[in-house]
Amino acid sequence: MLRPFSPFNLLIALVGAMCPHQLLIADPTPVKDEQTQTPKQREDLNTYRTIITDVENSAASRRVMAEQLVERDTDEAAQLVVELLAFPPESGTPLAMCEAIASVGTAKPGIPDTRLIDPLMTLLGVQPDELSARAIAALATFRDGTVARKLRDIAAAKNQPLPKRLAALSVLSQNTDRRETAAELVTLLESTDASIAERVFEALRPASRTDFGADVEKWKQWWSQKQAMTEVEWLRDRLELSNQQLKQAVRERDRVAQDAQARDQVYLQLFEESLRRIYVLSPPADKPQSLITWLGHDVVAYRLVALRIVRDDINENHKPSDTVHAAVLNCSTHPSPSVRRLALEVIGYLQDPSDAEPMLQLLKSESVDSIRESILRVLGRLNNVSAVGALIEELKEASGSRVGCVREAARSLGMLATHGHTDKDSLSPAIEPLRQRFAEADPDDLRFRSILLGAMADIGNPAFTPDFVDNLSADPDVLLPAIRGIESVGAKEYLDRVSTHLSHKEARVRQRSVEALGTLGSQESHLNALRSRLDPNIEANEGVREAAWTGFTKLMSHMPAATRLAWVDRLDDLPLERQLQYLNNLIEEWSANPQSSMLPDALRKMVDRLQALGRTEERIKRMQQLRRVYEATNDPRARDTTMDLFESMLTAGLFAQAAELIKETATGWDAATREELLELLLDYIGSESNTPGQSQKHEALIAEFQPLDADLLGNGWFERVKSVTSRAAADAPEGSTQDPAP
Repeated sequence: MLRPFSPFNLLIALVGAMCPHQLLIADPTPVKDEQTQTPKQREDLNTYRTIITDVENSAASRRVMAEQLVERDTDEAAQLVVELLAFPPESGTPLAMCEAIASVGTAKPGIPDTRLIDPLMTLLGVQPDELSARAIAALATFRDGTVARKLRDIAAAKNQPLPKRLAALSVLSQNTDRRETAAELVTLLESTDASIAERVFEALRPASRTDFGADVEKWKQWWSQKQAMTEVEWLRDRLELSNQQLKQAVRERDRVAQDAQARDQVYLQLFEESLRRIYVLSPPADKPQSLITWLGHDVVAYRLVALRIVRDDINENHKPSDTVHAAVLNCSTHPSPSVRRLALEVIGYLQDPSDAEPMLQLLKSESVDSIRESILRVLGRLNNVSAVGALIEELKEASGSRVGCVREAARSLGMLATHGHTDKDSLSPAIEPLRQRFAEADPDDLRFRSILLGAMADIGNPAFTPDFVDNLSADPDVLLPAIRGIESVGAKEYLDRVSTHLSHKEARVRQRSVEALGTLGSQESHLNALRSRLDPNIEANEGVREAAWTGFTKLMSHMPAATRLAWVDRLDDLPLERQLQYLNNLIEEWSANPQSSMLPDALRKMVDRLQALGRTEERIKRMQQLRRVYEATNDPRARDTTMDLFESMLTAGLFAQAAELIKETATGWDAATREELLELLLDYIGSESNTPGQSQKHEALIAEFQPLDADLLGNGWFERVKSVTSRAAADAPEGSTQDPAP
């Protein structure tokens, strides 16, 4: 039976055609008895000899013929191999035969004839080194104990050339998984030749889990333990060791790969830094052309760096020129997935609606799913309604392997809806595909389900309401878009179910719930629910508290003014800052409406809380606002407010403001009121006079009030001030540091 035809069979056929007496060699047939060799088989051996020894033939042709010869399990074939191994090394014939023996012996253990061992051993250590190396590889395929002993004898023979002895050890080192080989190596441990001993240690190291270095005794102890094993135990031990070494080799391979990758990254980083430096130093007029050149470069690294530069420029609000934009679009069709992916990212950053058409065309031809996902993601950012049809078609894609593409198509439909550039009617065809995809989605694929439901919430069509309601008890990843969906379709009837999540264990769910409640709520119970989330003792998460505050104030803005003011006192157990925030909102709103009757009460409450916080200057400003409100409505409380304000200014040391207040308000007051005002001033001076170091403060106060007209505070008010100051100085305790009166 003939072998399958091959280029090498063709070579033989050509030789036969040129030499009619030589025929195509048949598949070697194992024949042990030389007497049964036919003339045809003997002629085949001559053909082998001719092809293998002809230096004009290629090395590959000679090696293939040599392999076929080695595989012929006959005495004559073996004899021919022995003969060919003895050819001069420079002929290349021994090399071809050694390679053939190694190849056949590895693939088909037991096929190479044992009569080849001694001829191969004569090639150990010979020149060229390549021939010796091939002989070593060939001998390593003979794994019986006889070979090991012969190699041991060569290695131990001091009368043999050192290269040959070392080559023999090299053969032994390749079969240390065999007991016979290990045993022979151990006998060589005490060699007096340093180079031989070192090579023995090197050969034994892979055979042991522990490296005993050059400690001969420990190696002997190791072998003593291994020698006591049964054959099965030895094989099991070798298998475990091989597995351990394999794992170590894999780890080392991964480490080398990581190191190489890290070095590549360093080189790429240096390259990118250099290119960016060139770009930065280029004149502004030259920069677009540089980018265009790099974006069209044959080397991928140039394109990647240029795309990143364009992306960074966009982030810094530097829009690329039209020609650079076109070059980026061209990169989206580049053969390199890395270039295409980064180009698509840049196109998404540009958000140019006119890019939708080339992206839709690219979607039709792109076969790599990860790149298709990028295209679908970009279509959502381009704000172009023309993409809706293709995105819906992707939702209908029957292939279950494209979950990522469906996910990005759904996300992009949601983006188009939320950007406000797509009307509701154009998105209505997406309703059923989205619902169908959601119904078919793997319940354990929470990310996929979350994105589908999130797209429904973005579109906000009431047809999605059942899907939102059905998932109000789902896992948080799906629950969040379900709550948002309830909010987007305005399904107020389900707010009670949403409210149950205000105490959910995850803060993001609580926050989403208070946001929905703030948007859709309208009842007192909704206010109470949101108010509970404002209390730090109840809600520990600041983000939830802020969201609750936003919802609370939004909901409260629809309440009657009286209700809103009454709620001030219901916030008493919240931090004062939160109460001030609430009051400030009321005051700002009601200040815009002078007719609001609630403004004075709100200001009064604000003044009280500012006093509790010790924020005197803010309190004075609010008291001034309150006084103006009272005066504008002729409210009699203006007088008492003015007195409180004057006293507060004095206490705060705001003498200039206190003097301005007198000038602004005292004109037209009756004598009794002016006297009361003066008494406040005198009481303040008297109460402070015994305090050490007050002279400068008194001087500042008197300096502000001295220019006031007599009819504002009455005749002789300045003398009364001096009298109070002098009397206070006389009453000061002995040794006091009180400064003399002015």
